Order: sequence, then structure tokens, then C-alpha cells
Amino acid sequence: MASCDVCGALASRAKNPVFPADEFRQLVANGFGPEPATVARWAAEQGVSEAAALVAWQGKVAQTSSEWLLCASCAERTAPYRKRPGKARSWWPMVAGVVAVGVIVLIALLIVNAPKSKARSLKPHELAVVTTNAVAFSPDSRTVAGATTDKLVKLWDVASGKDLNTLTGHAQRVTAVAFSPDGKLLASGSQDRTIKLWGTAAMRGEGSKPAEALTLRGHNLGVSSVAFSPDGGWLASGSYGGTVKLWDVRAGDAPAVRTVAADASDVNGLAFAPDGALLATAGQDGKITLWDVPALLGAGDDAATPTRVLDGPASGSTSVAFSPDGLLLAAGGRDGTVKVWDVRKALTSEDRAAALLRTLTGHAKAVTGVAFTPDGQLLASSSDDGTVKLWQRESGQLLRTLVGYEREMYPATSVAVSPDGRWLADGNEFDTKLWDLRSVQ
Repeated sequence: MASCDVCGALASRAKNPVFPADEFRQLVANGFGPEPATVARWAAEQGVSEAAALVAWQGKVAQTSSEWLLCASCAERTAPYRKRPGKARSWWPMVAGVVAVGVIVLIALLIVNAPKSKARSLKPHELAVVTTNAVAFSPDSRTVAGATTDKLVKLWDVASGKDLNTLTGHAQRVTAVAFSPDGKLLASGSQDRTIKLWGTAAMRGEGSKPAEALTLRGHNLGVSSVAFSPDGGWLASGSYGGTVKLWDVRAGDAPAVRTVAADASDVNGLAFAPDGALLATAGQDGKITLWDVPALLGAGDDAATPTRVLDGPASGSTSVAFSPDGLLLAAGGRDGTVKVWDVRKALTSEDRAAALLRTLTGHAKAVTGVAFTPDGQLLASSSDDGTVKLWQRESGQLLRTLVGYEREMYPATSVAVSPDGRWLADGNEFDTKLWDLRSVQ
């Protein structure tokens, strides 16, 4: 016994309707689709939104050339979406010709006048639908990596958008990616509680597969974030269990050097200062914690105390980033705000509030990522409202809002800026987009 290609119910090719691919595509184009309960089930199974699950199914319909088997119930629901034949009028060919010419002219005008700020899409899945949880650029700005919900790490060529490689090995969704400063390693963190280090030497070779260098184990709950120290010697990882681990990358598969209870709940993000002296962590409780790295490495497990704790959004902090000169610290919040602190004041002032320079508002939903441009003049923030915003460093003025889709139905899950300052990448529940910053500023 087979199953219905729409809802999964039992069906038989001998007793139930079978639709040719072209005919079924026309039904879907006319509005036919799965029941809401079916879409909800798909979303739960895939770990994506219902909208993304539906678009994935529609993509499958568009690409499938085989017949579609439907159960009696689904076949019955197709009735309103079947085209009813009618007598063609003699003037229809002329009207169709005029419409076709008009469409061609309109398309040509749209192409000529298309704004240069349009993003180029990098498809992280053959159906072009998968949640990209995090993105990162290689130090030479030639490669962008994406952490996906379907347990993969995707790699694309920035110049062409070509799919370079797909890294497999994680048992659950991948939540974080980071390149080492020398570009020789790529770290990926996952909800399977592991961190994998991949050698990058063969990543760009045609058909090559990067060798998995080693797997780091030790977190009791899923890994939420990873970051290399500026000298490349250390890898910091945060977990949903509220701990931060520092791994000596040069020690191979040796255990983490230090484990610190950084937050009472989740550590949602972390970042090293440009000089490597500070490590900032963003907590689910909203606190932004600054750690003295040399002191952290010199203390025993759980013995280190934070250098400073800053008050972020009470609803929770999601991400954190230092400016390239190390003078500013930005953090995204679940309340849709971005807070920016003066690092020097944060370290020296007794009044923690005095270090807060500004609070940026404008996002309609939670901020999911923050990143400075290499020159430090712009701050980018991604949000669950489906947008990426560009803010001016000194004034905090909103310069541009990037929207990859007309409907804000796909949350922007992360943001990264290429080291050469040309490209901005954002991941979301549909694909990974590259924006040319030369045309959006």
C-alpha cells in the first residue's frame, strides 16, 4: 500500500487518482494545497515555520516530474481548483498577444530600473527552504558558511553564489559557525552538544570534501555560539546550559581548558574583543558579561569572576559584537532593541548605566544578530521581523533597512559582514542572502 503524496494517508495506485506532474502543478497554481493540519505537522517535523514548510512543499511540486498519487480526500478537494473548459473567443489570440507584449515591456523596465540594493540569494538547500541559523565569512571574504536546521554546514562561493560544499556529521541542527583568523579551520556548533572543527584546505576544490579535523565534546546541553580568539589559539563556545568553554585549539582533541558558569540560563552569543583581552557573553537573562581572558585562563573551573556585568534587555540578550577598534560593544535584544556601550567606561565607571551610549529602536521583533563593518562605521542588526538594519556608528541614525522579501514572513536569523567590507550576509527561514554594501549605503 502506497501513501498520498500530499497528506501521507494510505492510498493505492489501483484505486486512487494519479495526477501527471504538469496537471498537479496547475492545480497548485490555482490555489490547491495541503490541509492546515498537514502543514503544521511538516513544520513540527522540520523545525521551521508553517509558512516555510508550505513553501518547501510548493518548491517540491515545482521540481517534481513524476506523477502525484492522492488519497480520496485530497482528490476530492482538488475539484474547485480544476480549470473548467469554455468556448474560446476569436479575439482571444489578439488580446493574449497584446498582454504578452505588455508583460515583456514591463519586465524590461523593471530590469532597467531595478534598485542596486537587491540581494543575491544563495540557496542553502535544493528546495531553497531551510532555516539558516548562523552565517560567517572566511578571512579572505571568498567563502560564506551557513549553519542549517537540517544538520548541515553549507559553503558557498561569494563571487558566484556557487554551492561549494556540504558538511555532514552533526546529529541535530547546527546553530553556529566561525572561521579561524588564518582561515585554516571552520568551527560549527550544534544542538547535539558538540563542536566540530573542519579543515578548510580542500573546501574550494571541485567536488572535494573538507576533512573533519576533530569533534569537541563536553557541553551538557546544545551549543549556541562559537568564536575564535583573534590569535586563533582559542575557541570559545557558549551553551544553552549557561556555560562557556574555552578550548585550546592547538591542543587537538584535548578537553576544554576552562568551563565557566556564565549565565543562569542560556548563553545566546559571545565575542572576543579585537585584542583578545576581553570575552563578552550575551545571556538569556539579558545580562552582558565581560570576562578578562588572561584571568579566565589562569583561574580554575568556575573560579573566575566576571570583570563587569552590563544590564541588557530584561527580555533577554541574543547576540553581541565588538567594534573593530574595540571601543564599542553592541548587543541585540529580544525586545527588538540594540544597545551600544562604551567599553572603556564599562570597565572603569562605577555607574554601569553611564557606559550605555544609546539604545537603537526600530525593529518590530527580536534582534537575532549584530555585526560591525570592518571600518567600524556601520552596525548591522538582523531581526525576527525579517529585516536587516544598518545604523551609523557615531549618531545611531538608521541609514537603511534591507528587506529580502515583500512579506516579512521569514525571520532573519543572523547577520555577518565580510572582512573586505563589501558583502553582508543574512540567514533566514528561506535562504541565505548576500547584499553588496557598496550599493546599499
